[in-house]
Amino acid sequence: MEVYVCQVKTGEEQKFIQLYSALQSAFALDMVIHSPRRELTIRRAGKLLKETKPLFPGYLFIEAEDMEPARFRSLRSTPGFFRMLPENSRIRPLDADTRYILGQLVHHGEVLGLSQVQFQEDGKIRVLSGPLEGLEGHLVKVNRRKRRARIRLDLYETAHLVDLGFEELEPLQEPQK
Repeated sequence: MEVYVCQVKTGEEQKFIQLYSALQSAFALDMVIHSPRRELTIRRAGKLLKETKPLFPGYLFIEAEDMEPARFRSLRSTPGFFRMLPENSRIRPLDADTRYILGQLVHHGEVLGLSQVQFQEDGKIRVLSGPLEGLEGHLVKVNRRKRRARIRLDLYETAHLVDLGFEELEPLQEPQK
């Protein structure tokens, strides 16, 4: 299966998926549309709240054998569609590296929960579990106060920075002798 990227109206990703499934049932059967979301810890008025937000606002990932002209026309005719990436006249699937990273993220479900991490004395982060596991090489920045880690993903020669949430686990203290 190949993975294609579709740009839709920001904030209406779920609505687009529902409309497409209802209007284009013949093509919706042989493809899967992913709209990965992430759970973040937001600090408001001194309180920590958990919110769910799109991982890539305005973008959907379409898993299909190919992007035949009839399938493209059915996507394009659905309200909220903007374009296919990299462009409508030159649709191509994601490369293997990006597809692998996206697969790592989607493997954890449509809503990416918080990763569990430990900070080591040398300043390195150790991911114990969650969506960041295996993506340590793509970490760009870690904000301990906001409990977010920024990773870099390359989609069609364009770098996208994505924030994922984490829970910090305290390192185990060795017993005193």
